[in-house]
Amino acid sequence: MLSALVKDTSNHVKGTTAWTLGRMFEFLHNSIVGTPIINEGNAQQIITVLLQSMKDVPNVAERACGALYFLAQGYEDVGLISPITPFFQDIVHALLTVTHREEATKSRLRTVAYETLNEVVRCSTDETAPLVLQLFSNIMIELHKCLEAQNLSADEREKQNELIGLLCGCLQVIIQKLGSAEPTKYIFLQYADQIMGLFIKVFARRNATADKEAMLAIGALAYVIGPDFAKYLPELYNFLEMHLQNFEEYQVCAVTVGVVGDICRALEDKILHTTSYKFVK
Repeated sequence: MLSALVKDTSNHVKGTTAWTLGRMFEFLHNSIVGTPIINEGNAQQIITVLLQSMKDVPNVAERACGALYFLAQGYEDVGLISPITPFFQDIVHALLTVTHREEATKSRLRTVAYETLNEVVRCSTDETAPLVLQLFSNIMIELHKCLEAQNLSADEREKQNELIGLLCGCLQVIIQKLGSAEPTKYIFLQYADQIMGLFIKVFARRNATADKEAMLAIGALAYVIGPDFAKYLPELYNFLEMHLQNFEEYQVCAVTVGVVGDICRALEDKILHTTSYKFVK
């Protein structure tokens, strides 16, 4: 099947093969299976083929990303040694390259690539923490560029808002990952002001999809920062209030309700002594 994925002349065959590999990884590759189908002996070949297939036509590339998603997910359990760790940097580079393909915006390819990137980060090990920090910086730079883009057509602006949502979703996963370990948490917190500034700029665009993802990322950030998150409330409060009252965009409203709960838990008794006292009322 790996041979067919790179050598077959039919894009339909290659796409179907990648999809089948993804199903195999989904059901036969986890801690429950007694004899794993992926090990140190074949991991490199599998990853090499999948990364090569990501350069193929969009349909094949999308299925290859999906297969990689389930490959990474198989190592989600804590304590499970991952043979794909040595290839983390190559995987991330390949996925980011996919997200910048011109055809990626005309299909689900870009979305699937970011979903796979999120799963790779979520299932990464402590060994790759420095690389996740580097990715965090790159994603913030990418988000900043999107927010600063001007003179866009209506279609370009729609695609830009979609990308902003994907970037915010990626940042949420990275925040949760880096915030779960003290060494990386300490380094990550040095960027807290910068990332909050970016999220505020996202809200200023007034796009439901982007706002929802930014709000979820803020909930993750509040959990990591804890009581010190109070310093961001004066600037954030108006956006929280706006989204709580935005019943037409019910998904954003519902997410904001949950994030207000996250903030209250993070601030503990400080919630009673900040501009957020209105939440209590």
